Amino acid sequence: MLKKILQLVVVLLIAAPGVMAQTVQIDSVVEPPGAIRVQVDMLNYTDVAAITLYIGFDSDLMDFTSIDSTQLTGSWLANYNSSIDKVVVTYTATPTGSGYAINGKAFDLLFDYKGGFSTDLTLDTNMSEIANSSLAGIPTTYIDGFVEQTASLGTLSLDDLIDTVGNTVTMPLSMEGAGFDSVAGLTFKIGFDPFQLSYSGIVEDALTGVTASASGGMLTITWSGSGSTMDFTSLTHLLDIQFVYNGGEADVMFRPGCEIIDNNLVPVAFDYINGTVTAIAGTATLDISDVGIAPGSAVNIPVVASDFGAEIVGSITMNIDYDASLLVYTGYTAQQLSGWVVNNNNPGELSFQWSGSSTLADGDLVTLNFNYDSAGGQADITFQPGTILKDVGFTTIPVNYLHGSVSSYTVSGMLSYMGDASRPIATAGSSTSTVYLKNVADSSIAYTTAADANGDYTFNNIAAGSYFLDATTTIDATWAYDVTDAFIINGIGGTLTGLQALAADVNEDGSADASDAFIVYGSVVAGNVKVSSWTAPDWFFENPSVTVNTDVTQNFSAICSGDANGDFVPIY
Repeated sequence: MLKKILQLVVVLLIAAPGVMAQTVQIDSVVEPPGAIRVQVDMLNYTDVAAITLYIGFDSDLMDFTSIDSTQLTGSWLANYNSSIDKVVVTYTATPTGSGYAINGKAFDLLFDYKGGFSTDLTLDTNMSEIANSSLAGIPTTYIDGFVEQTASLGTLSLDDLIDTVGNTVTMPLSMEGAGFDSVAGLTFKIGFDPFQLSYSGIVEDALTGVTASASGGMLTITWSGSGSTMDFTSLTHLLDIQFVYNGGEADVMFRPGCEIIDNNLVPVAFDYINGTVTAIAGTATLDISDVGIAPGSAVNIPVVASDFGAEIVGSITMNIDYDASLLVYTGYTAQQLSGWVVNNNNPGELSFQWSGSSTLADGDLVTLNFNYDSAGGQADITFQPGTILKDVGFTTIPVNYLHGSVSSYTVSGMLSYMGDASRPIATAGSSTSTVYLKNVADSSIAYTTAADANGDYTFNNIAAGSYFLDATTTIDATWAYDVTDAFIINGIGGTLTGLQALAADVNEDGSADASDAFIVYGSVVAGNVKVSSWTAPDWFFENPSVTVNTDVTQNFSAICSGDANGDFVPIY
């Protein structure tokens, strides 16, 4: 839709008074599969003697046949150049030295469209050229088009599978639709990642006499009825595709080039549902750690095993990729097991192999050692397909594989009272204010730093990950509340929000009401000594979430318990 809007804007500009830009424009069409015609216009030309147009399209989806309905007198040629995957259209005016005006249709492109997918028709602005009778190039605006399919008459579908890494998986391929009542032939192009899935064959069901071959991550399936037809209007299981699953989230996708032919040898419009293979969730985990460190440093990255329990492991293969532009592998240290065979023949790729008979304890399995580039940046370290653990009976052990990284990010900001920069929660005088970056997963403290005299804090060399901020301070909160706060809590305590609501609920019963007001009032009368029913802590801190995948600036605020109007000025 955005493309159509942009094209309309360009056309309106061309049509505006005083704007006479010479333009070559390919139409956008919505057509059923089969022979289609796409008009090409040339607008506002007064002297055209030569044309060269290079037009790109998806040649798996459409076959170029010819051009026709040419409008200029002269010699026209058009062919598909497979080496550059473009249609090349040329024109020379006759007689030699002549030139012609044109402001409308120039010719039609003819294609055989297989359907199911869309394709852009793109004019190569670097190679295309329009010249006048003096053989001078004419400045030209080029507007691309596209081909889209009309409403689908049926659906091809692949299933989503969940299985154990190392197993052979069977993915059903089905079809149904009102337009599939008389299918005489079909071609399926199905793409997959050959590192994640190894094709092992098909098992026929409704279709027999199927031809299937796979190469480079593309499976081609063809079937011809040899004069007979089949009815697939109801959901029909055609066949199963079998792969050995090597790991990862593996997409199995219909690709341009799919075609369904009816008994009149006419392609049928269809849509499709792709499939995936994902790993069955295991209880055991191998986790490549996220580590933050200063650029230019040596860094050690643990690969941590957890929750293998009493499982006897018979063999381990770990295929691990790392960013070789930022990391130089220097070796490894084994914390568990001996006899590892390690291969680093290609920069950025590691292979660890072990065989034997052993349990795995919770903790570091091996540690990967690298030198981290002085330029810094995030260097990802990831498990790759083919990573697999098996027991002594050669059965695959379901394992969750978690990727890691090395980075040197900064998280910084200001800690202040109620967001007021003039009232910092600082380390000053006899007071200390400490800021924590905590892990979202378990609220454990990942990093600690001190706020300075201005309430500013900085964490350096932070690992990528999900965190939240927290803090503590020794600033005395004795005089943070007074009678005014008691009256506010009693009058409008239930309407307070955020930090002020927390501050007002001094007995922590989930609401700010008269009981809290009496507690605050009683404490004031006692000389700002908190009565026993005051259970809330002295300080509340906001806990903003921080996702670290770049440098982060995050300010956050605090308030003292009882300070319902938020007017306290910290005293250091």
